Amino acid sequence: MACTKTLDVQRILAQEPTGAARWQTLVKTDPKRTVRALTIVGFDNETVDGDTMWDMPHVLVHLKNEAQNPKSEVWKRLVDAGVYNALCFCVLNAQGTALVKDENAATQAKAEQQAKQQMYSPWFIPFQVICAAVLFCGNVVTPAEHRMIEDIRKHWSTMMQRIWTQPMYCLEPDQRGVVERAMLAQVPIRLAVLDPSFLGVFLKPSDLTFAVCFRNWIYASSRQDIQLNSGFLVALLSQPHTPPHWTRYLESHPLPPMRALLPRIILGASKAAGQTPKKRTPQQAADTIVSSCVRHLRVPEMTLNEQSLELHFLRALTIPSKTEFLALPRAMFKSADIWAAAVEVLRRAAKEGTDEAQEAYLDALEAFSALMGPISKEGPEFANALAVGWASCGLFEALDESVDYLVKIIGGPMTLTFILKILVDDVVPRVNAETRNLLRALFPRPRLASGLTVSLPGKPQEHMDQQAEFMSRIKDTGDLDPSNPIWRQAAWEMLANLMAAIGVENALSVPCSRSSCNEPVSAARKVSCKKCEAQFCSQGCLKSDKEHGRACPGIDSAQRIYDGVAATNRDIRNRQLVAYSILTVVTALALWILYVLLRGMWRLVAGLVWRLVGLIPTSE
Repeated sequence: MACTKTLDVQRILAQEPTGAARWQTLVKTDPKRTVRALTIVGFDNETVDGDTMWDMPHVLVHLKNEAQNPKSEVWKRLVDAGVYNALCFCVLNAQGTALVKDENAATQAKAEQQAKQQMYSPWFIPFQVICAAVLFCGNVVTPAEHRMIEDIRKHWSTMMQRIWTQPMYCLEPDQRGVVERAMLAQVPIRLAVLDPSFLGVFLKPSDLTFAVCFRNWIYASSRQDIQLNSGFLVALLSQPHTPPHWTRYLESHPLPPMRALLPRIILGASKAAGQTPKKRTPQQAADTIVSSCVRHLRVPEMTLNEQSLELHFLRALTIPSKTEFLALPRAMFKSADIWAAAVEVLRRAAKEGTDEAQEAYLDALEAFSALMGPISKEGPEFANALAVGWASCGLFEALDESVDYLVKIIGGPMTLTFILKILVDDVVPRVNAETRNLLRALFPRPRLASGLTVSLPGKPQEHMDQQAEFMSRIKDTGDLDPSNPIWRQAAWEMLANLMAAIGVENALSVPCSRSSCNEPVSAARKVSCKKCEAQFCSQGCLKSDKEHGRACPGIDSAQRIYDGVAATNRDIRNRQLVAYSILTVVTALALWILYVLLRGMWRLVAGLVWRLVGLIPTSE
């Protein structure tokens, strides 16, 4: 920050209309002089042309206008003269632009106060010219764009170092800060489109682009700067959000391991804003990340898709943090606000109920399931905090209301299974009695349970075989097959396990409608009458329940008569079959007895005959 002798662009432009008109012509006709005017350092210095730093504001304003037409001959001549090197020089060396009425009496503090009230960061205007040229050029790289990329590439990391150490006013919550934060994400995004190899610059260990953008995300206050910064960073962390031109480059230039990449992003949360930035502890940085995400999700004008991106970005950060930055999961365990914000998105997506809203609904669910694993390694205070947060945020009420929408979403039942599994395996066994009572008060959820049930074809043993085959396939291939209906059954069973774990007995056990059957109705074998809502444990019970057949309100009298006649005929045939079976058994038994008797008599007669003919000697 310059002291009392500082430069105010707007005041100079207003007070020197002659200079403004002069440079409007010079920028178009004398590119080399224009470039020389950008490289002046010090208010008392001047170029060979007699230009001073007081000319620089006019030069930058007219360059910004020309940069919006980067394919013009004027801009091509400026590029050939080295305008990008000069602009990068300005970004690195520009000083504070404060308006001071009395240069002799003003103090440094007064100048800084005045600048903070109305000025942009000193590096902003030259960087804005670069941004305009990068945004307005075409996607097909011409020689002029190639020169632009190479010139910016040489200075990029140094410019990021300056902006990282001197953020100036870009962290302010006002519109000025929004513009600067958005611009600092737009330029790297666009450069990677024009030349994917520019990713190699960002990925250098010494480069601070990721830290700058992550810090700007933390301080973002509007849709524009939130979305641009999170969108740039999530492309590194989540393959579904990686653009195709990045993918092609990364196939031959793989990303560094997450243990090396994640700290370079998290670095953006390591310091608080201010004249003397105070370093945050890892846990303070994690708390800041979570609270920033909550604040972003509640920006009034945020669209559902933008909220979805925020939740996806948080999840993409959380997954590697489970091994590389444990402070972030811990911050989420203890934050009730993040779960309440996620449920707000869940309800909003379910209310829209469209195919487009399904991604947002799933992203909101996956914010909960992303914590699978690390909670089991933490103390009971974290389990209690997480259980209280989930119980109080309205998650189960929202699931109850939207279960019909949930089961239509590919991956919905699977994700719910994981959420319930976290509670059953890692949370409920370690919570205190008060928290267990809090959870118990949320159940039973018959609507949720009913919405998850699905009738699977085949016999129970076949279902078990299908599950075993499914689990084996997951183990062998890693494919979770989120569209498989088995996940609905798994979610139903896990819900039953949760209720049992917190002491809600038989909440999901519905008795079979057949009065003489004591079996419960299970999700796998559930059979419902097509004429009414009666539920049976099997197809056999439904068919053999004569009382239901006579009383079912959905069956008309003719149908009942037909069913009665059919039942009578079946009874007659059954009695005939029984009588025939008994007669057959009795006849067979009589024949066997007769055979035994005849065989005994034959042996007796044969013995007497042999004795008579002397073939068998007799004893004396």
